[in-house]
Amino acid sequence: SIIKKITQAAFQVEIDVLGTEERNSFSVTKYTIYNIQIKMKNIKHKIFVRFNQLLGVQDYIIKQYPGLLKNTQLLVKTNWLKNHQNKVI
Repeated sequence: SIIKKITQAAFQVEIDVLGTEERNSFSVTKYTIYNIQIKMKNIKHKIFVRFNQLLGVQDYIIKQYPGLLKNTQLLVKTNWLKNHQNKVI
C-alpha cells in the first residue's frame, strides 16, 4: 500500500563507513576505531566505534529483530584480537 511505502521512506537509514583510525599505535594496547556516518532524512551523525562494539550492535539487532539481517554478510569475531588489518564492515 502507499502508506506502507511512505512510512518506509520516512525512516530509511543509511550507514556509511568513512574509514578507520588506529589509536595508541605506539603502545601494546593499540586498537582500531571505525569512523561511521549515519544518515536519516537530512540528519547526519558521525560515530567512532570499536569492532567489538559493532559486534554487540549486530547481536542486539539479531535478537530483537530476527530475520532483519538475513541478506546481510554478518561480522565475525574470529581472529580479530590483535589483528590490526583492515576489515570489511
